[in-house]
Amino acid sequence: MNLLSASVLACDFSRLGEQIAMAERCGSDYIHLDVMDGHFVPNLTFGPMFVEAVRPYAKIFFDVHMMVTDPMDLAEAFVKAGADGITIHAESFRKTPVAAGTPGNVASYVEDIDYDRLIAALCRLREMGVHPGCSISPLTPVEVIRPVLPYVDMVLIMTVQPGYGGQKLIPETLDKVRTLREWAPDLNIEVDGGINNSTLAETLAAGANVIVMGTGFFRAEDPAEAARVFHAM
Repeated sequence: MNLLSASVLACDFSRLGEQIAMAERCGSDYIHLDVMDGHFVPNLTFGPMFVEAVRPYAKIFFDVHMMVTDPMDLAEAFVKAGADGITIHAESFRKTPVAAGTPGNVASYVEDIDYDRLIAALCRLREMGVHPGCSISPLTPVEVIRPVLPYVDMVLIMTVQPGYGGQKLIPETLDKVRTLREWAPDLNIEVDGGINNSTLAETLAAGANVIVMGTGFFRAEDPAEAARVFHAM
């Protein structure tokens, strides 16, 4: 089943509650909330109080994507604020602290991830009552994800460099989606970045089934029609 996750980064913040309610009314399955700390990624967005403020406007799944250096410092606060799922970055658990999007080969990346801490964090999220997810940035090899597959309900493949909306999809990232789908036929695979009418079909064909759409949904002339077309694919 394909699921649409409407990214609030592209909504009209002067009408935030109304926009969240509209997303649910027009057929979005999830509300995607990008949390950025200005350190792990260069942009800065919002914290748990933001999620708590918009939670009453929709009953659908709140999909919180934590692009932060220390995700577990705030995870419980986001759960209390109303998150249904929390996705954390594997790169946040590197033994050598680096910013998201730092290149490296497969062996160096896999060896540098502190899997004990990462798996413990994912298990803790499940204990808190939310669906745990794990994400990787475009320059991170997909092999980094394989050891955590038994502990997640979803994997998020970033198809643009994390930090800003409105970027073009990096085609090579879809190879990760294809590989991941071979490894985990029943897993929810989410993609985020550059998904629009020209890239959606290829993204779904690669094996993604949870699609984050920001400008393609909130800034569509008819968001309900955009959601209808999506669900018909």
